[in-house]
Amino acid sequence: MKMKRILAIVAIVAFSFALPSCKGKSDADLKTAAEAAISANPELTGTTVEVKDGVATISGELKDPAAQAAAESAVKGVEGIKSVQNQTSVMPPPPPRL
Repeated sequence: MKMKRILAIVAIVAFSFALPSCKGKSDADLKTAAEAAISANPELTGTTVEVKDGVATISGELKDPAAQAAAESAVKGVEGIKSVQNQTSVMPPPPPRL
């Protein structure tokens, strides 16, 4: 009887330590990781990231569609990000010189 009680207590303690690791990263942790992924590419300077419930929203003005795709790809590569809403825009071309 005493052995069963000890095993039950050990199981409860082990479960309580394992449970927080199942939760995943917080939105703040995901935002920090996504910002680090963005800052690794100098062409993505000016891109901002917000994270809510694991969904990242990126915004900012980038030089071309390739940079937009790179920003989205960088954030999608962050472990724990569920999806990315890409609200970035492309800078208009400079006016022609006369």
